[in-house]
Amino acid sequence: MNFRKDNKSKKGIIRKLLNFWYRDEVFVSKLYVYFKNETMARRFLSAIKDMADVEIIAILKNYINGGFCKEAPKGLWRVLYNAGRYKSKYSNWHAQLNKP
Repeated sequence: MNFRKDNKSKKGIIRKLLNFWYRDEVFVSKLYVYFKNETMARRFLSAIKDMADVEIIAILKNYINGGFCKEAPKGLWRVLYNAGRYKSKYSNWHAQLNKP
């Protein structure tokens, strides 16, 4: 009986890991539209992990200036905002990107 409980918990852990991996892959595929290639999208994603919104904008500006990211349209904000990575509204996003 303990084996069944352990087996169920192992299946649950595996299912959670697969769901996390799938969400990450879907998120990268949505980011890939705005970046030069998938590698750049993954690097950006790992760079902004647990960062404040102002720091995310600073990194994004570097990516844009380096030619690794297209521009920063509202769609990119929407992807990051819906994923919970960027917490401020679009007006803040737009104002921060246009700051010198």
